[in-house]
Order: sequence, then C-alpha cells, then structure tokens
Amino acid sequence: MSDTKLSRRQILKLGAGTAIAGPVLLEGCSDSPPAIVPADAQIGVDAKPVLIDAGPLPDADQGIIPDQTIPDSLIQLTPLAISQDDQRFSLAVQAGAMSQTSALLWTYAENEAPTRLRVWQADEDPISNYSFDQSVVHSDGYFKISVDGLSAGTWYAYAFFTDDEAGQSVARSAAGRFKTAPLATSEDVVTIAATTCTKTEDGPFKALSTMADYDYDVVCHTGDISYNDGAVDLDGFRKKWKETLADPGYKSLFAKAGMYLTWDDHEITNNTWRPVTPQSVFDAGADAFFETLAIPRIKGNQLWTSYVWGKTVEFIILDCRGERTSDKYISDDQMNWLLQRLAQSPCHFKMVFNSVPITEMPAIWLAKNDRWQGNPVQRDQLLNFITDNQLNNVWFLSGDFHVGLVSKVETTGPRSSIREILPGPGAHSPNPLWTVAKGSSILMNQVAPADQFAHFDGRNAATLLTFDPAKNAVRIRFIDPDTKATWFDEWVTAAG
Repeated sequence: MSDTKLSRRQILKLGAGTAIAGPVLLEGCSDSPPAIVPADAQIGVDAKPVLIDAGPLPDADQGIIPDQTIPDSLIQLTPLAISQDDQRFSLAVQAGAMSQTSALLWTYAENEAPTRLRVWQADEDPISNYSFDQSVVHSDGYFKISVDGLSAGTWYAYAFFTDDEAGQSVARSAAGRFKTAPLATSEDVVTIAATTCTKTEDGPFKALSTMADYDYDVVCHTGDISYNDGAVDLDGFRKKWKETLADPGYKSLFAKAGMYLTWDDHEITNNTWRPVTPQSVFDAGADAFFETLAIPRIKGNQLWTSYVWGKTVEFIILDCRGERTSDKYISDDQMNWLLQRLAQSPCHFKMVFNSVPITEMPAIWLAKNDRWQGNPVQRDQLLNFITDNQLNNVWFLSGDFHVGLVSKVETTGPRSSIREILPGPGAHSPNPLWTVAKGSSILMNQVAPADQFAHFDGRNAATLLTFDPAKNAVRIRFIDPDTKATWFDEWVTAAG
C-alpha cells in the first residue's frame, strides 16, 4: 500500500460509516460463565490478546494530521482504511459462541493468500490497540478462530485481512461486530434478532436485511439455515452453503452481532433423523455444517449447550434432529442436561432453542410425529418438570413451520403459562394451512384459535424479541420486510 493522504478524523469517519462503527445504543445484558465446551481447539491459532501501541499522533491536540501523508505503519493500525475485498471474502462474516471472555470468529476466503485476523473494541479508536492481531490459518479456505482474553459485556469489531509478502495488510473482509456475554450480576435488557427457514429459491432474504436495520445484541437462529436437500457429499454441501451465505441478508445480519443457533432438517436433508438418513450423507452434512458456521464442534457433533447472560436470559440450545430415534425425540443425556439447566439457571428468562415446536397444535395440523407431540412421553417429562418445579418464564423459540406465531404451549391448565415463539420465516413460502385459512375466520379458528395463539402469520418477517426482567415480559415484534410496517408489537408475559 502506498502512502495515503488521510487525516486522523477522516480515518475515524471511515469507521463511522460501517456496520461496526460502535456499540448499539441499547443496553445489553450480563452473564455468568456459560456452560459451553471450548471451540474447535484443533482449528485456528492460539488466541492470546496482542496489544499494539501506535504512539502519539502528530498534532494530537487538534485530533488531525495536517497536510501530510500517513505512513504504512499507521494505516496498518487503521483497519477500516484498508479496502474491502468482496471477491476474496465472498460470504458473510460470523461471530458465535460468545462467552464473557471469548468468541469464535469465522470467514471463508477464495484463495490461500496470507490472512490476518484483527479484533478491537468497537467503541475505541483501533489506532490505539488491538485486542487480537495475528496471522491465522485456514482449512480448505475456511477460517474458524477462537479469540480469548476479552472483556465481559463489551462490543468488539473484527475483520480478516489479506497480507502481502512483507506482512502488510492490503485488503480485508467486511467488518463485523459482536458482544461478549456480560457479567453475572447484570439485569440489563437483551434484544435478539430471531429467524428461521431461509431457502435460496425464495430469496433474497429481505427479512434478514430488515432486521439488520435495528439494534440487537444477539442473532438467534432455530434452524433450516440452508436448504441443502439433494447434497450427498462434502462438495455438494459446501456449494449449497456458499449460495446461502452469499445472500446480502446474511451478510448484513451476521455482521451486526454474534449468533447462537441450532439446526433443523434441511441443513442435511428433508426430515432428517438418524435412523432414516444414510450415514455417509449425515456425516458429510454435519462436516459442512460445523465448518461453515461459527459454532463449536463438541465431541460427537453435540449441539446442545447453554449461554448465560447475567440474570436476564439463558439461551438453552437443543438438538432436536441429530439424536432423534424411533422412541426418543432427544437423547436421555440431552434431556437430563436440559432439566438440570432449567432448574439451575440463574436467569429471569429461560429461552429454549427448539427447532420443531412443542406447542399442542390443533387436530387440523398433521404430521405430529415430526414434532414433540409425536413423542408424548418425553414431552410430558419436560413440561411436567417445568410446572411441577414452578419454573417461571420458560420460553421456547422454535422454527420449521414456515409461520410466525406466539402461542401458549397448551390452552388451559398449568402449561398455559409456558410460551412459544416462532420467528417469521427468513425466506420461505408460507405454510399452506395459513394460506388457506387467512381468508376465513372459521378456518383460522381451527388452525390457530385465538385463546391459544396471540399471533399467527405465514409471511416472511423480521422478528425482534426484547427480554426485560424489570417488566417481567418479552416484547415481540413482527415487521414487514418490504415496508417496515409492524404487524405485531406487544409486551407478552408468561401468565398473560
């Protein structure tokens, strides 16, 4: 890179014009150490923090550099002054597995040029220092780097850089940002952007781009991220994933905040479950899933894990596909762990990621064997545990149905205080039941009776959920991706 005439103020303006310029003006939330296993130890680099002191700037009192050039050494400490290369870094950047002190960062690069990862506090001048600045290695173009030594409850920005032979950065990926899980004592409000079901044939993913226009602390995805049906080997799955993550919706959504997620069936094939899915297809699909997303690969492809955000909300992530058998919806180990997390959670809200709904759907809904209703023994075990132990504010966040809804798990009785939310689909044609029923109040009452469903809509939607322990309620918003009109915006309580 040649010397460039930029003032220090101009450099900082470059940051202000991007998605990661600073923290959102929304209070986040805190965290006690989350119950997670360290991310992919065999991938990436040792992530000890590196601090770089750029030294004093000329005319620092004025905050500008008068008519003179900035040397390469200073440009290297100004990440957003480096040109963005969307050809090499063609997919959405990602942050995931955020704990109080660490996060997992991901990108994909089209060639094997030397690559560097830089991380800095989003509300600080990166000229001063980086929290992480190291060369990183890839596996077949996939970078998945665990960064440790971070501060709790803090917004960080990051980007991946192409270095030349001299070790100078000459291009970069899109910049992203994430918030670490906050301290255990926090009772701050937490807002999430929630989505499900993004099918490339129904793209572009306008609902995701719309959500990125709002402030949120975490992206939560309940599955069917990529529709990979028909892929049978690793190359086939990789091609499908690249088509999905090249969509502008994912690029904007994932750049705005870190994510927690689970899978449903289409990440491998329609109606995935182990006894009927060929082992070679399942293994290739699982390999592609874990290499393509910023999530840790725990032994045995374990997905179920938990992230605690202070006293506000615990994100309890289930795997409702990978362990399913003919007589078990989830494994005994997963069920025992789930009951323990619900009982021991320090949080006001317990939010369970549940790829297929647990709500008792009316009789008109068929194919109940593909959801919790098809396994009443485990469903009763879970729901009875919640009610018998008087565990308040257990909320399920689910997907699969191609509708946005807010429901009581059951219409009457103690289980009616357990709520389930399905985000509006990110990009999918509506559930046929909604399409048929929307013009008839009689049919709609059969499909989604008003005494059980506060909201039921098959259209793609941006979905935002705000957890506020002081209000003892969750604000639920469904927003039109095209007009940004609000279809539903209510504070909902478990008992209401």
